[in-house]
Amino acid sequence: MIEKLSEKLRELAFLNSKISILLQDFREDKPWEKMMSYEGGLKEFVKYLDQSKKQ
Repeated sequence: MIEKLSEKLRELAFLNSKISILLQDFREDKPWEKMMSYEGGLKEFVKYLDQSKKQ
C-alpha cells in the first residue's frame, strides 16, 4: 500500500516541478520519511525511468 502511494506521489512531484512532497510513515516503531522534489520535472522523470531499466 505505502509503495503504491509513494509511486503516485513521486509521479505528481515529477509533473509539478515547483513543489516538494513529504511522505511520512509513523505506523512502525521506526518511522521514516521520503522527500520528493524534482526541479527538472519531466526531464528528471525520463532519467529516473532510464535508471530503473538499468537496475
